[in-house]
Amino acid sequence: MPEKKMILISMMLAILLSHLLFGCHSSSPTTEDYYQEGLKYKSQNAFQQAAEQFRLALSLNPHHADSHRERGIVLCHTQNYRQAVKHLLRAQQYGDVSYHVASWMGYAYERLKKWNLAEHFYQEALKRAPTLIDIRLRLADLFEQQNKRQNAAEILLEALALKPDIESADFLQHRALLLQQPQSQEIHQELADLYIRHGDMTRGIYEYRQAQSLEDDNPDDVLEFAIFCLNREQYASALNYFQQAESLGHSAQPDVRAGLGVAYEQLERYEDAVREYRTVLHLEPQWHELHLKIAELLKKLHKPLEAADELEHLYSLSLHTPQSPLGTGIFPDANQLWAEILRLRSETLDKAVVYIQPSQYYPVVHATVNTTISVTLLVEEDARYTILSERLAQSLGIHITSRTSDVQFYVDGQRYSAPLINLPSLKVGGLEVRNIPTVIWDLSRYPGIDGFLGKSFLKHFQVEIKNAERLFILTKFSS
Repeated sequence: MPEKKMILISMMLAILLSHLLFGCHSSSPTTEDYYQEGLKYKSQNAFQQAAEQFRLALSLNPHHADSHRERGIVLCHTQNYRQAVKHLLRAQQYGDVSYHVASWMGYAYERLKKWNLAEHFYQEALKRAPTLIDIRLRLADLFEQQNKRQNAAEILLEALALKPDIESADFLQHRALLLQQPQSQEIHQELADLYIRHGDMTRGIYEYRQAQSLEDDNPDDVLEFAIFCLNREQYASALNYFQQAESLGHSAQPDVRAGLGVAYEQLERYEDAVREYRTVLHLEPQWHELHLKIAELLKKLHKPLEAADELEHLYSLSLHTPQSPLGTGIFPDANQLWAEILRLRSETLDKAVVYIQPSQYYPVVHATVNTTISVTLLVEEDARYTILSERLAQSLGIHITSRTSDVQFYVDGQRYSAPLINLPSLKVGGLEVRNIPTVIWDLSRYPGIDGFLGKSFLKHFQVEIKNAERLFILTKFSS
């Protein structure tokens, strides 16, 4: 019996020992394990971790070409180009003759500014994969870097021939065309324009400097280049150069402040843009467009009351300007401006502010009859009824018959009699009154107006006339 127990115990120990030995063997990572883990990290752009996994793979198998290639690639991503070259060369030495190795070799040498070696390996990559587009574009850049412009143009045209629908085809075609031309100030200027519009600031600045002066310590040069960038929608670069011009002594120039404002606005730095535009207005008070711009930015900043105040300030300025900008170009007319001010102040439902038009004969306001017909009315607070002209009544399709009642009314102290009708709708600003007792009368003696705005309409509102500000204000009575 004891002997049987000993045999069983020995068998169990043997089984446990075999499992232990098997487990230790299976848990040891292989070159392939480290390599696959490195690829996983690389796919996640975790390049430092990937490089370490490939290093571990190579510690087990120094001749593993794939690990040398991949370690070289991730070292390029971490900008360790010298070490990258070593591993890429070893990958090639150990049998990897793919275009990937050659193209990354070209890239690493390019970053190390070893142009001839970079060119050699890019050309080698094209031999191994003749239809590569991206390598051709890099090679074109490299040729241009070395002032081999004809070579650059030729390889750009090759890329376009291989893939006519390539992204930025128009840019590449134009670039190739310019690079084929003999170098001149005009060609350099065109290339500067092309590159900067495309966002290639390095080449753009180089070509710009070949065409005209750009001294970093010359405020006029810097300002001119800032405007050049701004006009080509390169707002971050424009901002940088406007700030340089400012630091070089151009801080009080309206062009600098306005340029800063535009750049900040396009970069969605609205608070900064508002600040710069207000600085411009301090320097150039007649630059009225900026009030509209500031108001728009304040809306984007969710500051409607400040935006309304800015527009009201614009209105006040327009009253003291020999030729008011309102209603011209980009400017709304006075009534549109006040409608927006009221909207921003959430007063649209309770208030109307209407511009009193300076006419040849009388101060008048615009109104809308029956929701569609625009009319010009003289405000007559003493008139009992609103009055419309016979001519307007005909255009509205109002028919006066023998059954239409006449009423007596007074105008300028004189008593008159005329038909009285019920007008369906009259709207001043955003405020409307329906079913208004309205007199139809011959107004030929009052040229330039369509009628009088009388008490039958005005009684529904608190009325305020600000003659100095040329404003007619209606406010609903609080219920």
